[in-house]
Amino acid sequence: DLNATVRTGGSPELRALCLWFPDQAVTLSEVSLGPTPSLGRSNLDRFEHIPPSDGESLHVGPLSFSGELRPGFRVDPDTSVVLRGELPAGARELVFGVAPSPDMAPGGSVSCDVELLLDGRASSADGALPLGNGVAARVAGPVFWRDARMAWPEGERSGGAFALRFRARGDGPLFVAQPRVAVAAERPAPNLLLVSLDTLRADAMSLHGASRTTTPRLDAFAEQAAVFDDAMSVGPYTVTSHATLLTGRYPMGHGARGTTDRLDTDLVPALPGLLAAQGYATAGFTGGGFLSSDYGFAGGFDRYQAIDPLHAPDNPHKNHRYDFPDRPHARQLDALHSLDSVRSWIERQGDGRWFAFVHTYFVHEYRPSPDVFAQFDTQPGSDWGFKITPYLKPRAWIDDPPSEADVEHLRNLYDATLFQADREVGALLDWLGSTGRLDDTLVVITSDHGEEFMEHGHLRHSQSLYEEMTWVPLIVRPPGGMAGVRVAEPVHHVDVLPTLLTLLGLPLPPALDGQVSGPWRTDGDARRREPSPQYASVETTHSRRAALELSGLKLLRGDTSEALVYPAPAAWELFDLRADKAETRDALRTHPDKVQRLRDRLAEIEAAMARSAVETRSAELQAEVLEQLRELGYVTDR
Repeated sequence: DLNATVRTGGSPELRALCLWFPDQAVTLSEVSLGPTPSLGRSNLDRFEHIPPSDGESLHVGPLSFSGELRPGFRVDPDTSVVLRGELPAGARELVFGVAPSPDMAPGGSVSCDVELLLDGRASSADGALPLGNGVAARVAGPVFWRDARMAWPEGERSGGAFALRFRARGDGPLFVAQPRVAVAAERPAPNLLLVSLDTLRADAMSLHGASRTTTPRLDAFAEQAAVFDDAMSVGPYTVTSHATLLTGRYPMGHGARGTTDRLDTDLVPALPGLLAAQGYATAGFTGGGFLSSDYGFAGGFDRYQAIDPLHAPDNPHKNHRYDFPDRPHARQLDALHSLDSVRSWIERQGDGRWFAFVHTYFVHEYRPSPDVFAQFDTQPGSDWGFKITPYLKPRAWIDDPPSEADVEHLRNLYDATLFQADREVGALLDWLGSTGRLDDTLVVITSDHGEEFMEHGHLRHSQSLYEEMTWVPLIVRPPGGMAGVRVAEPVHHVDVLPTLLTLLGLPLPPALDGQVSGPWRTDGDARRREPSPQYASVETTHSRRAALELSGLKLLRGDTSEALVYPAPAAWELFDLRADKAETRDALRTHPDKVQRLRDRLAEIEAAMARSAVETRSAELQAEVLEQLRELGYVTDR
């Protein structure tokens, strides 16, 4: 709910309940969005639209320029926007982003003046205290967000009701992104870096026994961390797994159950919003696609980037969709969409607390640089041509199964790409260490799901729930590090959020499916209940399966209908992972007494999930996101 106050000259106030209407606008000379937690709590993204009216317009909602999305609003020339809220004690500075309208003529400029309204306690004639003037934005090529920081007046830091007025002057509209009042932390609290290496199967890492050294930097990093040797993904695709990572809920509990569903962070609390409410600055640096704002993942972030941060400028496969004819801006675009942007954003936070979510499809894409691939190519000199490309697209390998040599080549490409990703992430971690930030930062390295190389008759992912798909890495390094620990206790994606919040010293939201795990699980936690069920599912038009792992046994239920693209080989399968981690021998007849117990437990778990299910929302995809999914191989023209 949002109350809007409209003033025109000396006319009376009009108060109205504002609802969301797509692509509509309202004529306003001054707008009050308040009282609202948006200042300092990253919730402007909730106010997407204002009801319709005639005349000039104000837009409130997610705004994307050059691939970087931020929640914000529009201020037309010679108008003002007022935001009202409760000032937290210890206000230190006002932080926001500005950008000119891309529709302005080249060379046009617009500036922003910001005033603090203090109910008459001010220095100017109209009761406003200037915070800053002339924050300029000029059109000279592609439009970028620019960060602005203004010191909060020392005499006005005790908290209480306040308002900010943003005025625009110049040749066109100005966009203002997520104003946030940064506060001085009452106590030291860790920062959080969460890295998701999309499509990384745990056994591909030398850390987990790979036959060749693929992750030397992460291996070394793990010596100061807790390494979970039995971490299970909730599913074989990006949307569902990341929604679980960020909410601590099984798929029915967060609603993003399939590849067409949207995570609704207004219904289900998620990590970025929870941290923003505690005063954290929040930023997401992602590969987009299934993690785009269209799927709901931008909720709670101050800024959200949807171009892969590991597609570095020296990568010949870097995507230049956002390139412009005027090449002088290419370097700026490259810096914006690389790990440099992560470093620069962290630097700008100063001593404020921050949460950075870094996600990359780099491993997913099988695109190592030639020099790196040469280290992993087991058949140097072979002319592979383009015949490998179809195998990276949906279903092509079903009609034309790959040869053993083709599979070997794909695995070489995968391992080489992982090695290169390890190098890039390692450089980011080294930078945190060299700047002294690592001692104040909780670092988590994980993945959403694995990858298949015909172990059970499939390539890529999204269709099965065997170990190559559900066994994922999880490395947790607390601030200051720890003696390396290997955790044998089973852990699940749902356990990540409660574990992180506990390590950050923050309260847990209600209705979590997961719990604190690893060295941080207290005796009280252990007595409360058993470890979270290691449950996974896939539920698409192509495949329908479920898996439950308990006490070293893994039960698989599958739909064997030939109408599916990927029918399960059997209605039920059972594997003893302690004796057969590769799942080559079906133990269904070997453990008949345990099969029924596992089936009953699976039914109990799914019934409990159904009782706590939330409404599923469909994602509405923009053309740009569809193009990203096409490039990732999920959308074809066949």
